[in-house]
Amino acid sequence: MIKLFIVDDHVLIREGIKDVIDEAEDIQIVGEAATGEELLGQLNSTDANMIILDLSMPGMGGKETLLELMDKKPSLPIVFFSMHHDRTMADQLLDIGAAGYITKDTDINDIVDIIRRIHCGEIYISPTTSFDFDF
Repeated sequence: MIKLFIVDDHVLIREGIKDVIDEAEDIQIVGEAATGEELLGQLNSTDANMIILDLSMPGMGGKETLLELMDKKPSLPIVFFSMHHDRTMADQLLDIGAAGYITKDTDINDIVDIIRRIHCGEIYISPTTSFDFDF
């Protein structure tokens, strides 16, 4: 069973992820937070075995949160869910320890399969990321 914790500062995104995952019998949402600080405060009281983490959040951003998570729970798969298509950033996050980088324009029908693949140990980067910066 994949026990997923969702971290995004937008309620609409969190609710959308929950709606997409709702029909997957092998994935359970075990927690959610709006910031990295909230996630870290709840981390020890959850049995999550995967985290979906937004890159751009107020306060502690995704990269800083990832660094803290790698220190506290290095084997926990962290998947970024971001609007940014910056391949350089995705590669940096994977080098730190992230297990995946999914862009928010990914086809809704692919999300569950991608989560399953990452849970099984596959490293995933959305094909829409590029080395061109989004300015």
